[in-house]
Amino acid sequence: MKKLLHFSLLTFALIFSGQSFASAGELLFGEGDKWVVFQGPIRTKEMDGLLSQLDEKKPKQILLNSVGGNLTGAMRFARYVREKEMDTWIAKNQTCASACALVFLAGVERFSEGKLIVHQYLPTPGQGEANAT
Repeated sequence: MKKLLHFSLLTFALIFSGQSFASAGELLFGEGDKWVVFQGPIRTKEMDGLLSQLDEKKPKQILLNSVGGNLTGAMRFARYVREKEMDTWIAKNQTCASACALVFLAGVERFSEGKLIVHQYLPTPGQGEANAT
């Protein structure tokens, strides 16, 4: 029951925060910093700032709404989520796509009422050849 209440509050916060994807990922904290919404693209250059905010407030649940982004940034984000034993959630009518899926799958407990979109990683031309020799 308590988790249902938290998730209801998360949904409410996400709906009123808007569904447009920002040009930079952002964190929106709620209810005494017990949970946080991450929305927007995942970018490596912003990861230090995002992880610092998470370290400061120490939420236990993260709601994801992202079209993905940089693989390196997503791996750092996912590692953080797993190390801090956070739960992940995709709310109804929200999307966690591409690199965001790594963050979602890192959650200790994972809940999804929205869209989880996973695809094969496609290296840039020449990138795969460097390790082939």
